[in-house]
Amino acid sequence: MKTIKTHFCIDDEQVTKVAAHLVKITFGHPRSLIAAFDNCQSYNELLEYEGSEESHGIVWATFSECIKSYPEPVKLMMSQAMNSEPVNLTNVWRGHGQKEILYDSVANGLGIAWEGTVDEATLYMPSYHLQLILGNLYSLSDYLTVNFNG
Repeated sequence: MKTIKTHFCIDDEQVTKVAAHLVKITFGHPRSLIAAFDNCQSYNELLEYEGSEESHGIVWATFSECIKSYPEPVKLMMSQAMNSEPVNLTNVWRGHGQKEILYDSVANGLGIAWEGTVDEATLYMPSYHLQLILGNLYSLSDYLTVNFNG
C-alpha cells in the first residue's frame, strides 16, 4: 500500500506542510482530499492546490441565509480574513429585531474553518468559497472595490 509520502516522494516535513494546506482548503472533506491527490502530480502542485467547486458538505440554503441575515459580522470576518488578521469569534451580533448570535455560529453557517483560539482565530476557506461569500454580500461595484483594491 502506497502512502502519500511514498507516492509523492516527500519527507515528513513536506507531508506536514501538505496536510496543513489541504485541511485548510478542503476542510478535511474526504472526497475533496481524494480529488486533490488525483489532480496533483507533485509536491508543489499539492501546495498550490486551491480545491474544486464542490460543496464540501455545506448546506447552500443555510450558507445563503447566513449571508443575508448577518451581513455586518460576515463583512467584518471577510475583511479580517483577507487581511490575515485574527477574528474574535466570541463577539456577539444582534441585527434588527434578531436574536444575538456568536460570530462562531456565523462562521459555522458559512462553512469557514479556523485555527488558533476562539478569541484570536485565523479563518480559512477555499478561494472560490471566499468569492461566493463576497459575491453574495456586495453589489458588483463594491465587490470589485473589495476584491481588487484590498
